[in-house]
Amino acid sequence: ASTQSHSEIMVSYSSNRHDGKLSTIFPFFVTSAIFVLVSFIFGDEDADNYHDQDKRSKNALTGDLNSSIVSYSSCLIASSRAIESERPDALIVDPLAKFLASTAYEYRKKHTEKPTWRIAIRTRYFDDHIRSFLTKHNVLQQQQQQEQTVQVVHLGVGMDSRAYRLEEANENTIFYEIDCPEVLELKERLLTDLRKQLLLSSSSSSNGPSTDEETITEGKMVISIPRLREMIRNGDSRRRTLSCNLEESGWEEHLLRTGFDVSRPTCWVLEGLTYYLKDDGVVSSIFQTMRRMSAEGSSLIVSISSKHGVKRAKRSKNKLMQSWKWGTDEPIKFLSSSESGGWECTSDDVVILGEERANYGRYPQQNGNAEHGNGHRSEISYVTARC
Repeated sequence: ASTQSHSEIMVSYSSNRHDGKLSTIFPFFVTSAIFVLVSFIFGDEDADNYHDQDKRSKNALTGDLNSSIVSYSSCLIASSRAIESERPDALIVDPLAKFLASTAYEYRKKHTEKPTWRIAIRTRYFDDHIRSFLTKHNVLQQQQQQEQTVQVVHLGVGMDSRAYRLEEANENTIFYEIDCPEVLELKERLLTDLRKQLLLSSSSSSNGPSTDEETITEGKMVISIPRLREMIRNGDSRRRTLSCNLEESGWEEHLLRTGFDVSRPTCWVLEGLTYYLKDDGVVSSIFQTMRRMSAEGSSLIVSISSKHGVKRAKRSKNKLMQSWKWGTDEPIKFLSSSESGGWECTSDDVVILGEERANYGRYPQQNGNAEHGNGHRSEISYVTARC
């Protein structure tokens, strides 16, 4: 597990910014790397479109994504949240998504026909559950007049920013973010770059009167700089990161060394992760470990594909979906089994994407295609469970 502090990372990281603006001079191999990644995820046609349009955009690349398919896909998901945040009827507002999406945002904006509603609905549904969990325990603490830690553990966190943006999180909330090293390293670099940009802005404003009207414009979003500084400061104080492979045993030991407290209530979050795990044994082991580490009052929220959904994904034109491996047609039975730790889960805890509770008026009901669930019953379920 990485033990670098935010300050150590900030000292070691060399920024690609100059005078607060993104540098626009990068070697050709970076462009080629992004082209290969886009081709792998979306196919050759989309990659060609990206490459052609990139020739007309000096600011298309920062070099941040010259790592792997995993890192870039995390940025693509963040780009969907960023675009959703710009809508007048946005289901979620994520001020950090544009920054964490990096160059993937430019790709998404150029390919607006690619749907973002699925990520918007999923993010909102998971937000609602986590907000409810935090609110419940905040109220309990007030009633008991005790300040005690509440934990949120996000497995496969990617470029998620809930540690920064959820207002229900307070000084007693700790977010543990778990992912592979390359994703967390990229995320830290992007956050460090943002911190430096805000520091430059602060230095500039010190030469003149500072007001709450200072803003950063990202795409169509106008973000209050004081508010962004506050979000970064608060999020940094309650965020812990953990680099590990969840398919290997021992990740719970790393989590304990990072400060996780088995005596405190925890909200476990697996958002868009289980599809990529290799088999029942691995998935059951992860659920069992979480259950064993959960105190009274803990909860779980997870997105799960049906077995048919995995088969359909493997036939998809989307190269990332072709790597799906795991699904189940009986999520209640799977979670409540002794192999998975015996979570408490009922039919009310299983909601299929597109149903009333996971719709928000944005799920396409007709004239769509089966790959995305449009006009068909979705193969994705959102499942909650308790100790």
